[in-house]
Amino acid sequence: MGMTLRKTSSPETPDSAADGASARKKSAAKKSAAKRATTKRKTAKKEPSVPTVYAASLHPKKRVLPEELSNAVRDLEEALNQPVILLVQADRDSSLLGGIYSSVVKLVRKNRRDLACKREPALVIHSSGGVANAAYRLSLWARAMFGKYTAVVPARAMSAATLLTIGAHRIIMGAHAELGPLDVQRWDPGTHTFEAALDEVHSLQHLRDFSLDTVNLTDNFFKALEIGYDTRTMLPQVMDFVARSLEPIYQKIDAVHWSGATRSMKEAQEYAKRLLEPIYGVPLATRISRNLVEEYPTHGVVISPDEARSLGLNVEEGDGAVGAAVDRLFDCIDSSRSAIGKLVPLETQS
Repeated sequence: MGMTLRKTSSPETPDSAADGASARKKSAAKKSAAKRATTKRKTAKKEPSVPTVYAASLHPKKRVLPEELSNAVRDLEEALNQPVILLVQADRDSSLLGGIYSSVVKLVRKNRRDLACKREPALVIHSSGGVANAAYRLSLWARAMFGKYTAVVPARAMSAATLLTIGAHRIIMGAHAELGPLDVQRWDPGTHTFEAALDEVHSLQHLRDFSLDTVNLTDNFFKALEIGYDTRTMLPQVMDFVARSLEPIYQKIDAVHWSGATRSMKEAQEYAKRLLEPIYGVPLATRISRNLVEEYPTHGVVISPDEARSLGLNVEEGDGAVGAAVDRLFDCIDSSRSAIGKLVPLETQS
């Protein structure tokens, strides 16, 4: 019988044993590294992320805005599906950027590339006013830059800020928001302060009305005496009496200064009419602009959303998410802090 030879494996050499041990070590090292990576990912998920802080892109740069304000602005952007540009001017901001002045116009024009938007922006306006010419130029700039813009007034847009607001094709006011008469702030070199032209013009109108009322009262007084009063004889004496009584007051009036205030009011009315005409047509634009200038007695009169609508302005109060975002802005806008520009993450701002 033939013999069947059993095939035996060759004995393991020292080199092959070393290779096997090396492979086993590499495999164990890979498993250990994978385990550490998994543990690191789990740990990272548990660690709270650092919140992003935001600043206004133009003014004041690199100063952190309150988190509540940043969140409200981002909510408004999402609700409107529009980029938001802030024009929030604090009452305590004594700089030339604390009101609607030519310095603000220069700022936005110089940084227009930073304010570029792919869609029509919403301009959040919070301001006590400024100069009509600057507000008009800002509105024209916004139209030239974006085609049109939405004005959002959470709390207050008075005087020149009202002019900037009515230049928008869409106006959204908060439930407690305020506009004001188109009063013009004029620089008084004597007091080194801005004064309301509306107060000056109406003061002289009040004196005129008082003079006429006094003439009528005096005339009626003499008639009541029943002493054979002759109007042709006595009226000149009555008018002379009234004129001499009011002469000390009229002597204190600077005719040139008063004339300048009157021209400034007409300037504001003309600017308003020009901005309103493309949106409302000539007849309604003329009526709205005239009422905003002439029908209110003082600079501080408050125009509510309902009052604004009664003037003929297309004012919305915002529903749902938009209204909620505007209400949040009303709650968190700080009258002691200005913010001009887009909302930008502070760490990416140059």
